[in-house]
Amino acid sequence: MNPVYIDVHIHTSDNPDSLNQNYDVDILFANVRKQAQGLHALISLTDHNVINKQAYLTALSRCGDDIHLMLGVELHVHYIKETEAYHCHIFFKNDITDTTIDKVNDILSKIYPQKQVKKTDTTIPTLDQIIYEFEGYDFVLLPHGGQSHDS
Repeated sequence: MNPVYIDVHIHTSDNPDSLNQNYDVDILFANVRKQAQGLHALISLTDHNVINKQAYLTALSRCGDDIHLMLGVELHVHYIKETEAYHCHIFFKNDITDTTIDKVNDILSKIYPQKQVKKTDTTIPTLDQIIYEFEGYDFVLLPHGGQSHDS
């Protein structure tokens, strides 16, 4: 088994309500290749509550054989409504295509009408709601703690 460089927490934009349509994938890939030191890499562009379609499609067209791209999003969620919201990544097994991104973004727009939320926002969904909304997809949820930013 060969080691793989992994970074599945890459943001393309400071503000998820105003995605960076000119995200520089070439600089990202140069940095990933430098860090990977000749190893294969697995990355995911995980903006908050939305997929940056343009960045993903550009990245997909330039991956090469050494960088593998996984479709993902960083979500704000509650375990249950009575608990504090936290961040959770969702990663999809589905192929990355225009159609897949559009369908996932349609669901995300329903769940997160505004992409930038505060942890105290009462509209943040629960894990059960996320699982229900993405019922037709193969996915994994990966919660993480230690957020250093408010949203």
